[in-house]
Amino acid sequence: MPLFIDVHRDVDATVDDVIEAHEKDVETQEEFDVEYLNYWVDEDEGAVFCLFEGPSKEAGEKVHEHAHGLTADEIHKVHQGEPSHQLRATGACENRLSPATGVWSCRRRR
Repeated sequence: MPLFIDVHRDVDATVDDVIEAHEKDVETQEEFDVEYLNYWVDEDEGAVFCLFEGPSKEAGEKVHEHAHGLTADEIHKVHQGEPSHQLRATGACENRLSPATGVWSCRRRR
């Protein structure tokens, strides 16, 4: 089934509020053939991101509408990539330190 991530902006809610809304999504999701898989909260920016599988964007939106009424500002169809640690383990990439950020990343070997 397709994978989607939705974005809620200008959210005036605590992490506890978002946990409660997510629990309501999980209680409602089966009715719309959707499975909410995970969520992320950025309290400082007032943003919430929800990851779900379902037949369509609209099905995911209906879960939010029926569960608590807090609909998303954007919904994107996404494809999950392979985690970097798995690529490193297979030798498909090499570790690289970015001089600009000081962050290690996995660069695919060519």
